[in-house]
Amino acid sequence: MPWKQRNGHATNALRLLLALAAKEDPDRLVILCNEDNEASRRVIERNDGELFMRGPLPSDRPDQIKLYISGCGLARLCSVRPLSPGRAEC
Repeated sequence: MPWKQRNGHATNALRLLLALAAKEDPDRLVILCNEDNEASRRVIERNDGELFMRGPLPSDRPDQIKLYISGCGLARLCSVRPLSPGRAEC
């Protein structure tokens, strides 16, 4: 829905999901997105994700290149407080 885009909803949703993941104390977290999906890449980068590899995913089409992004600010996710619907603060 174009009228719902660029309002930070996906960025905040990922921030909340990362907070849940941080409670599980993972050694490593990897997020994948298609190389040509700029919107998803920006969402991940806004959550401190760092690209560490490009390449195909064995279970996907061999011609579809994925971006492998790690970290995503787990170290800084001590708590996340909702500010209002659709907004959150770390």
